[in-house]
Amino acid sequence: MAWLGESGLAGLPLEVLPVRLGSLPSDGVSRIMASLGKGVLSSSGWLVSRVATAVEGERLADLVKAYHEAHPLDPGMSLQALRAASGDTGTRPPDAILDIVIDWTVRKQLLEVAGGVVRRPGWVGASDEGASEAKTALARRLTEAGWQVPTIAELEREFATLPVRALLAHLMREGGVEQVDLERYAVPGALREFRTALEATLRELGSATPAVLRGRFGLTRKYLIPLLEWADRRGITVRKGDTRVLTRLTGRNRGT
Repeated sequence: MAWLGESGLAGLPLEVLPVRLGSLPSDGVSRIMASLGKGVLSSSGWLVSRVATAVEGERLADLVKAYHEAHPLDPGMSLQALRAASGDTGTRPPDAILDIVIDWTVRKQLLEVAGGVVRRPGWVGASDEGASEAKTALARRLTEAGWQVPTIAELEREFATLPVRALLAHLMREGGVEQVDLERYAVPGALREFRTALEATLRELGSATPAVLRGRFGLTRKYLIPLLEWADRRGITVRKGDTRVLTRLTGRNRGT
């Protein structure tokens, strides 16, 4: 058990045990194996501890769950990709050990395998038509919001039956939305309009506080501050104390 604990997912080939245990006959090895009970799993001449198997199996189940969230259209993750993701960086367990781990996840009902695809039990990928309609509805909501950009949590309450975060990720990859901050996405057109209005105002005033900009744009701090911080990160504006000025007016062009 100590050797198995040290080997982790690398496991131990059964053939080395007689030598490591002192050249015991095969029946001696079999008795020792039997005494280990459920603490050891075996397949195709390889041994691995149940603890290492469980830890890796739960990690792989989390990977598949994350894949579902990022790819709601897909029926699941390919078995080949999951096997490639197993083990530590640069250290892939033997195929027999991977078989043990995946079999364990299936028996524990953490995953199911069908036709070379791995998925969480009960997972059904959204149809192309259904996902397209969901993305359209989400994009329409953000377009209608304009500069009053809702948070992800607000969208999840509004679209309770949809995988909002996954759909936003798809929309961003397609260029349909842009990330404002960790909790907000806006359509590119709204951000371009905000940038144009902000630049025009700051060219006119030279500098402006959020209070002045609230009056100009008719936005509360809830909506204005995330947009101003987005403009800061994009290099459109620079914050000086409680005021914003255009970057190019400071002589510090950031390439925007």
